Amino acid sequence: MKEPTGVSPSVKRKPDPLSYSELTEDQVMLRTFIAMCIPAILAVFAMGTMALFNILAAVITALVCHFIIKKLELQDNTKLDESTYQSPYSALVAGMIVGLCMGEFSPYWITAIVSAVTMVGFKWGQEKYFGRKI
Repeated sequence: MKEPTGVSPSVKRKPDPLSYSELTEDQVMLRTFIAMCIPAILAVFAMGTMALFNILAAVITALVCHFIIKKLELQDNTKLDESTYQSPYSALVAGMIVGLCMGEFSPYWITAIVSAVTMVGFKWGQEKYFGRKI
């Protein structure tokens, strides 16, 4: 197998998982979110409405952070490349992960803070400062 131009033999590129699929990144994220709704529903049945409110707090906070980031990126005149997220599906998945990981007795505001830190620190920050597209 011939190495790509400009890549040393000691550094091999890992294949993009989506390169083997006909699905787009948005379709994968949406399907992941839908699949995560099953354990979310089961968590609500098992733990009650407190789990539901934590999941909703995390997902809504992630979506709000997503739209704030999008608005700020549109105002940034020094930006040279495309925006971090094209659709809110990645934010839905991140919020659902946080909501499912937080305990049902966690205060809602703690869940919202964890979700916001996830979006700003990990999702946006990694792209902006480390060039890692998530």
